[in-house]
Amino acid sequence: MAQDDSKKDAPPSQPPAQLSKPEFSKVEQLSPASVGFNLIVKVGKIKPIMNRLNLDGTRLRISEAVIGDKTACIILSLRNDQIGMVDEGNVLILRNAKIDMVNNGYMRVAIDRWGLICNVEEEQGQYQEDI
Repeated sequence: MAQDDSKKDAPPSQPPAQLSKPEFSKVEQLSPASVGFNLIVKVGKIKPIMNRLNLDGTRLRISEAVIGDKTACIILSLRNDQIGMVDEGNVLILRNAKIDMVNNGYMRVAIDRWGLICNVEEEQGQYQEDI
């Protein structure tokens, strides 16, 4: 009898969560209110903006990269460790990106701590045709 009671109290087993395919936006579709979007872009020129030593001994590095696809180009702001992940000519997948508005209404793409920057490998050729 004790075994039957334990089966009644156990929660029903849940099926494993199904992951959905990410939806990728084009650069021309971005607006100042865009958040949480995914992009596939090619990196153009990278320019260092700031390399400063903070009072606590940590270093703050900021760079900007021109990125784009077939539809348009935009600037990507890179901070600290992100700078080493990006090289000129690479194809990137940007996940959970957001738009930051700067000086006089210019838009920049930024990846915060919840976002992800991935390099597209040679075997992921289906992404190469989108650029």
